[in-house]
Amino acid sequence: MSQIPETTSAMQELAQQYSLSARGAQGVFNRDIWGPREKSMGNPWSQTNPEGTIILRLAENSLMHDEVSEFIKHQVRISLQSQDVSP
Repeated sequence: MSQIPETTSAMQELAQQYSLSARGAQGVFNRDIWGPREKSMGNPWSQTNPEGTIILRLAENSLMHDEVSEFIKHQVRISLQSQDVSP
């Protein structure tokens, strides 16, 4: 089993060599690119699981149309000034 300093050093070298962030280098070094996605999708929202994760990055989530629409209507406030809008 490798020691933490060697692992950290190898990740730093990867980050420098390929201009990666620390998080990117860690992902390459550990080769766990699906782990975070699997974790977030392991507890999806549904009407019977209201504490589940709502994944908005998906192109379409038809189960959430009504709920997202209501949330936007009641919770999102957008204030535009004339200088914020291009002609």
